[in-house]
Amino acid sequence: MKTYTEVPLEYDIFSDLNLYLVIGLGSVSFLLLITILVTIVLKCQKAKPSKAAPPSRNSVISERNSTIADSTLVSNDAYWYSLFLAETRKGKLVVRQPVPKGSRYIVSSIPRSTGLTETSDSAASTLQELAVHNLVLTAVDGGVPARSGTASIIVRVLDTNDNAPRFDKESYTINLSENSPVGSLVLKLNATDRDEGSNADLLYSYSLYTSEKTQQTFSLNPNNGEIRVREMINYEDFRIYDMEVTATDKGANSLSGKCKVKILISDMNDNHPEISIKSFSSPVKEDVPVNTVIAVVSVSDKDSGENGQVDVHISDHLPFTLKESSDNYYQLLVSEPLDREKVPEYDITITVTDRGVPPLSDNETITLELLDVNDNIPQFPQSSYRIPVMENNAPGASLSSITAFDPDLNENQYLVYFILEKEIANTSMSMLFSINPENGNLYALKTFDYEMEKEFQFHIEARDSGVPPLSSNVSVHVIIMDQNDNTPLIVSPWRPHGSEVRETIPRSTDKGTLISKVIAIDSDSVHNSRITYQFLQNTDATLFSLDQYNGEIRTMRMFSYRDSRDQRL
Repeated sequence: MKTYTEVPLEYDIFSDLNLYLVIGLGSVSFLLLITILVTIVLKCQKAKPSKAAPPSRNSVISERNSTIADSTLVSNDAYWYSLFLAETRKGKLVVRQPVPKGSRYIVSSIPRSTGLTETSDSAASTLQELAVHNLVLTAVDGGVPARSGTASIIVRVLDTNDNAPRFDKESYTINLSENSPVGSLVLKLNATDRDEGSNADLLYSYSLYTSEKTQQTFSLNPNNGEIRVREMINYEDFRIYDMEVTATDKGANSLSGKCKVKILISDMNDNHPEISIKSFSSPVKEDVPVNTVIAVVSVSDKDSGENGQVDVHISDHLPFTLKESSDNYYQLLVSEPLDREKVPEYDITITVTDRGVPPLSDNETITLELLDVNDNIPQFPQSSYRIPVMENNAPGASLSSITAFDPDLNENQYLVYFILEKEIANTSMSMLFSINPENGNLYALKTFDYEMEKEFQFHIEARDSGVPPLSSNVSVHVIIMDQNDNTPLIVSPWRPHGSEVRETIPRSTDKGTLISKVIAIDSDSVHNSRITYQFLQNTDATLFSLDQYNGEIRTMRMFSYRDSRDQRL
């Protein structure tokens, strides 16, 4: 430290001077006071300035230290300085301290001390303000004219680990989508330490208040504070992760700071909706009433919000409908009458779709089998049957097969055939015909004669084996077909017992005269009863003619004397 006098010191006024110098270093958090004792011993020299100490002094202190030793201030020094505030020692020495703008140096009076400069614990100098403090001390006496001296003071402050690390924020709330890729950055924490060197080197770690699950899910880089995804995140497993991160410096007496991080997992539409069949009735009878419950299904989606809301539907063309019975439970109901004969079974696909973007869906197919009920009568392929039968048939001859169809199943479709009783000329149909009850084959029980019976009409019934049985019948028309089994019979001219017929005509008969007319009949049908006539024997073919269609016998010429008296035809 060097001290200069601005005015001459007069021995007769001051024989010695004791100066007490307090230098205050102010910061935001504390105040450092540096105390310097200077004793100035005056020797009487007329009109010569006082001898001063060296012009400047370097002092090194540790941050938060309370004293600074000045090795040059010893009791054997020839100079002693003392300093008083002008406000408190009016008329005495005055301290003038040029303070740069923004500086916080304070000068005040303190008790006398020898060889040491003292500091106050409540006003400690900190490295974070300035590592080196350059001070200029000016001492002014109270003489007239006043004399002064100056000294340059350089204070170097060494760092101690007196600052705990501090995070930029005390708490963080982060939104993170589920299924974020492993290794993706979630948050980069930043903590600062106002110390320097190893006192400012930080390590990041989870505190004991961070759960093991959280530490397994997220990694924390101890060097740079990066929090990254360690394993796949599922919103449906955990939705909120709370962690407490500690930043610890590497100082001898390490200090730490903490912050809290809350990670909110946002849902993604990554779960397909699910369908579960709780109950299902199959098979069911085809005559099941409308609004009968066929099945109960439940739907679920592990996602949340719109992603977890679902819509359930089935195909529109099916005779079924879905009705929500309770939350996420649906009933499958019969909406229209069912008919097994049209559709024996239904494949019902129930589809559930969520409302996410893009939507996800799932489906479940159930097969409903319908049981038959006896709701269909036997059906004949024809409304009536016309069966031609040639007369002279053999008894037991097969006439036809009359079968019906029943669309029901099992015993409901097993048919039995009957001939409905009817009498013709006091004769029962069962005496004329028979039918196989199993296959409907129709048989003749006798030989039919067209000339006696030309047709028969009756009904055949088909009856199923259901309970109760259903039946239907059909009309059968049996037509006897004629055979040419009857010879024509000559009825005119009449001849008893096949004797000859004699006709007498005069010899003078003219040409073309009708001699006789042969009439024959045939009991067969029209076609078989159509008769033509011809001579089997004719004595003179030039004398008589026979009309083949009407049987008239006429003369072809007049008789001559040479013609025989008897002509045999």
